[in-house]
Amino acid sequence: MNVKKLGIGVLAVASAWAIPAYAAPGMTTPALLTAINARDLGFQFYIPNTSNPMGCSNPTTFRIAPSMSNYNAMVSTILTAFTAQKTISVYVYTCDTDGVSLIAAAQMQ
Repeated sequence: MNVKKLGIGVLAVASAWAIPAYAAPGMTTPALLTAINARDLGFQFYIPNTSNPMGCSNPTTFRIAPSMSNYNAMVSTILTAFTAQKTISVYVYTCDTDGVSLIAAAQMQ
């Protein structure tokens, strides 16, 4: 067996499974909300000028799942920030199947 070919093959497989460095749960950078939307999938809102630590495919749309134990507190925080035109940071823990970021915490600045 050719060791050089084996090394290239291992590198190719490892590269295919590599996870981008930004794909980890974390807080977004503070930014203003531009829109909110209450819908069947949960409370959804839009923050166009922020970072997305998970690298979700729809990086500026965020959602609170109705099953979250702190759902009401997060919705209240987001509605207050939107009404008062305050910046907000959210903790993104995963990407939903439609590429929207699911959050577990919201912090108004």
